[in-house]
Amino acid sequence: MLQGHQKVEYIDNLQDEPLLYAYFPGFITDYMARQDMFKELGNLPVFKKLDRLKSSGIQNKNLLPLYSYMNNEEFQQLDFEAQWEIWLKTNFPSKSDLSRYALWEMRNLQIAANIMRVVAFYPGKKIIIIIGGSHKRFIEKYLKQSPNINLLSL
Repeated sequence: MLQGHQKVEYIDNLQDEPLLYAYFPGFITDYMARQDMFKELGNLPVFKKLDRLKSSGIQNKNLLPLYSYMNNEEFQQLDFEAQWEIWLKTNFPSKSDLSRYALWEMRNLQIAANIMRVVAFYPGKKIIIIIGGSHKRFIEKYLKQSPNINLLSL
């Protein structure tokens, strides 16, 4: 399963939603009241194309077109706008939408910190990181600041 790789390390950090629900009980009420803003997200062209590429990739046993799409700047921008920038436009009465966005940024920072932990444990080694498109831009921006990291993209 490792196909010549030494070890698989988990780098994601999924604390954002549990913290949101624990500390911002008004979030669900506000979210439900603004359902109209979210109901069409899955029908956006960016996600329709993603679904088509995924289905085609599975059928053809070739996921490279899917991964290439997910790694291009256009997809990452559109994915960010659909999934995360929306929280800056929802105007929830409780302001928990702003907390949702801030907790997502916290998650990105924690993912970057987890990557740096792996880098520290494996100095000078090659590390493959697989991460979602909306996180990739943020994490790359952070990692590019480190002089001992040479980033390569798919």
